Amino acid sequence: MKCNPLRWLLGLIPLTILWWIGVLGTQPRIEADLAQRSNEVLERAGLPWAKANFKARDVLVGGRADEESEQRRAAIEVAKVWGVRALEDRTEVLESIKNYVWQASLGNGDLKLTGYVPNEAARKAVLASARSALPNHKVDDQLKLARGAPEQKVWLGGTNFALRQLASLKPGATAALEASGLVVQGEAESAKSYEGVVTALARSLPQGISLKSEKVIAPAVTPYAWAAALRGRQVELTGFAPSIPARDQVKATAERAFPGLSVVDRMSIGSGAPNGWQQMVSAALGKLAQLKQGNAEARDSQFSIAGLTETAETADAVRRSLRADIPSSFNVTEQIRQDPAVVAAEEARRAAEAAARRAAEEAARKKAEDDARRAAAEAEARRVAELRRNETEALSRAREAEEQARRNSQTDAARKQAEEDARRVAEQQRQQAEAAARRRAEEDAARKKAEEDARRVAEADARRKAEEDRVRGRQAEAQRCQASLATAAQAGAITFQRASAELDRRSHKTLDALAQIVKGCPGFTIEVEGHTDNEGEPGRNQRLSERRANSVRDYLVQAGVSESSLAAIGYGKVKPKVANDSPANMAVNRRIEFSVKVK
Repeated sequence: MKCNPLRWLLGLIPLTILWWIGVLGTQPRIEADLAQRSNEVLERAGLPWAKANFKARDVLVGGRADEESEQRRAAIEVAKVWGVRALEDRTEVLESIKNYVWQASLGNGDLKLTGYVPNEAARKAVLASARSALPNHKVDDQLKLARGAPEQKVWLGGTNFALRQLASLKPGATAALEASGLVVQGEAESAKSYEGVVTALARSLPQGISLKSEKVIAPAVTPYAWAAALRGRQVELTGFAPSIPARDQVKATAERAFPGLSVVDRMSIGSGAPNGWQQMVSAALGKLAQLKQGNAEARDSQFSIAGLTETAETADAVRRSLRADIPSSFNVTEQIRQDPAVVAAEEARRAAEAAARRAAEEAARKKAEDDARRAAAEAEARRVAELRRNETEALSRAREAEEQARRNSQTDAARKQAEEDARRVAEQQRQQAEAAARRRAEEDAARKKAEEDARRVAEADARRKAEEDRVRGRQAEAQRCQASLATAAQAGAITFQRASAELDRRSHKTLDALAQIVKGCPGFTIEVEGHTDNEGEPGRNQRLSERRANSVRDYLVQAGVSESSLAAIGYGKVKPKVANDSPANMAVNRRIEFSVKVK
């Protein structure tokens, strides 16, 4: 049988058509199967960003990888899938950002997210955190994919922490991550929210996140009030402070100004403090510390202080220093006076002294008068006795003369003698009378002199007692100033550069507090004493102690203390507080002390 090629050709045509129809029917199923299996492999490999698209059994792999190390992995994983014939790799890598910034901005009912996110998984986590922290806000996601973020766990911890803080702030607030540095700014919803955010930023930052900038302010307060009240053994602080550090500083200032008293802090946080608020508060506490009891209050730019002092001199000193120490931006009113109980006690003491003085003067006067009367009576008795004796003698001589004259037949000589005797008696009597008058005058003068001496003695005693009371009062005031200076010096630190008289900057806070105390102690000489340990040559230690004392005195003068009230003295190593037998004890002996002297 002969083969006919044409017939074979005609037979192949329908077979070819049938094959092509079969291919067209199975290709979509093959492509879908390959695509499904390839994308499942990519998901399991942790490469969800990559996608496989098939044409027949040829695949095109596309997408943008989070990291360069993952870019080639997608093609490698798809190439392993059974049935893949040819593969074209069109994957890319996300853009790498040098300054990797993420930011959340809080609006009225909305939250706008801008900047960069490292991958889609991180985007989902950030959006979930935003909806959890701010459930009532609409989230506007404008984040872009880019490389350059810190480690993802650290980065997500930072964004989640930032969103939680933003929930406590008012519209207009922002939170941002600049690499791993957190930036937060805005006004807090309330004083409690402010303390919560500031405390969290200071103590609860996620691991790996640092605080780059914090400009969180407390809610505005009007009127801006602050007060301090001294009652018995307690000082109570109320009102507002502009920040937590400012509140802590006010409490520390109060504890230094009132050593041994209980300081009760009831201050809240609020913004809107007037200019010079911190200086005003420090000065107010310093003035209040000079009172026996009282209170200081500020309301916006109005400042008032009222209270009682032990002495009128202290009240005058506080009043004089108020306007110098309170900033000029505040209007100052005061009601400071000496304690009426102290005034009454002082007046009673003075009245008792005056009564005692008058009694002493009256007793001295009576004694002088009694002495004078006794002396006069005794003199008069002596004069009368003398006159009587003289008269008796004269009469006796006259009788004898007469008797003699009679015996001599009353001769002329006898008569003359008798006359002469009579004249002598008369002259003696006159002289005796004049002598008695002179004695009475001398006795009167002696009595008056005794009275004057008694008066001068009483006045001198009164002046001496008043001076002793004044000195005791000044000494008590000096002791109070001494105690305040010692407490402030011990609470802080006065240090110098090693082997130098140059003050360490850490000393400035303590010296500023000391300057305020010295200003509140007018009329005294404050000796600044420099002391060293026994290390080194004695002459060098002496000079170093003098230079250090002068450095402290110069700083206090620059802080507003009158130069005439300060004296600097160096003692070198001659007055150690403890034995120089260890480094710790030697550090104790290297010190600055203050001694208050009554002028």
